[in-house]
Amino acid sequence: MSLQALPAGVPILQASSGLSPEWLARMPKFSGDFIERWGGHARIAALPLSEPALLSRGYANWANAESRYWREWAQPLGICDIMALGMLRDATAVGSIILARHDSRGPIDEETIALGRTILPHAQRSIAISRVLETHRLGLASFRAAMDQLSTAITMLGESRAILYANRAALDLFASSSPLTRQKDRLGLGQSELDRRLGGIVRASAQSMSPGADIPL
Repeated sequence: MSLQALPAGVPILQASSGLSPEWLARMPKFSGDFIERWGGHARIAALPLSEPALLSRGYANWANAESRYWREWAQPLGICDIMALGMLRDATAVGSIILARHDSRGPIDEETIALGRTILPHAQRSIAISRVLETHRLGLASFRAAMDQLSTAITMLGESRAILYANRAALDLFASSSPLTRQKDRLGLGQSELDRRLGGIVRASAQSMSPGADIPL
């Protein structure tokens, strides 16, 4: 399974099963010939995402001695066919699941193809979810890195003065002799009356915020 960001081809998600580390390390050597076996980039881009694709059905002559992919990869591993499940293909990323069939299992039959059709929409949804989570993770990392570069102390509070986030300058301030305190992860001013007033200000501010405010915490 592979998901790559475009146009650079940077891996976002990669996973494999059934191959030793030695064979995995050799895989990139055959990527160019593997793409040629499918008919090239343009033909791969034209494959429908709604249907499993079989290498043997679209490209009957893929297994021949002239192919380095076949000669040095598929044949030694006992691979007799490939089924590809396209999960994503747009301007920002491309992803697929490549399932290799071993000689001992015989040709890929209609039952296996039907199983691929069942798996395909679920795999596509999982990739869509993983992209959302990855985008959130990167946004969170970027936000925190930017806040930590500021020399001004910044804290984000819940309605009860709970500290939801504090940048590096704020943490340094808490560790100094500043009147600002951090007790049980709540922001304080060192006096009960001042803490009460601060709590009122925080609650009023929270209530006035737009419900659509989206800060990546």
